Amino acid sequence: MHAYVSIRLLKGWAADATDKDEASANTFHRVAYHAAMAATTSALISPMVTKFKSDELRAFLGRQKGTKASKKASEERAQGIRSALAKLWADGARYRKLDPWTNAVSALDPTLAPPEGASNAAMNKIVSREGKDLFGKKWPK
Repeated sequence: MHAYVSIRLLKGWAADATDKDEASANTFHRVAYHAAMAATTSALISPMVTKFKSDELRAFLGRQKGTKASKKASEERAQGIRSALAKLWADGARYRKLDPWTNAVSALDPTLAPPEGASNAAMNKIVSREGKDLFGKKWPK
């Protein structure tokens, strides 16, 4: 309603400003009309944009929460591997390759084992990293 009143006022002011020249007043009115239509359209789509922004924010927060949960789970897994390596080391294990270390960690704690049928490649990386951090230069691999 406010846009409609503004257009009527603008048309009147345009007519006064152009000394009642109808062609100039119509040009001025056309510009004001398109501005009002843009305002009306934005008012109509504003709830959709707000919902879109709300959904986008919700998705972002969900991804952020998922990242935190994933990071926490990987830290817990690394801590489990680290404690299993410490126990194996204390028991005298000194394997030269990663696969025996990974298999020994998996045998010691089955929850740390890779999924059935999967290779040890991803777990080998974690075992290698944790072994280097835990034992330094004493780490045989």
